[in-house]
Amino acid sequence: MNLKLIPPPDETPTLVERVGSKLSESAKYVLVGALLLCIPLGVYNLVVSEVGYQNAIHWGFGAGMLCMWLSSYLLFFSGWFIDLDW
Repeated sequence: MNLKLIPPPDETPTLVERVGSKLSESAKYVLVGALLLCIPLGVYNLVVSEVGYQNAIHWGFGAGMLCMWLSSYLLFFSGWFIDLDW
């Protein structure tokens, strides 16, 4: 007879859940929009004078990929917009 002890689930909210509960729906839209638009353009504008036009496009694209992954996590996996009627 094998008994497995299973610890109780951790009910402490994560940082994303705590921040998400304090923000309104419009603030979440602004945050995701700014994340997708402003950060890649800002990275491109900051880097273009240092590395040139061609490499700055690559830097901006890489920053855009990271921002897309983060915004996808916020939208789909953290449940920020789970209660919206699409």
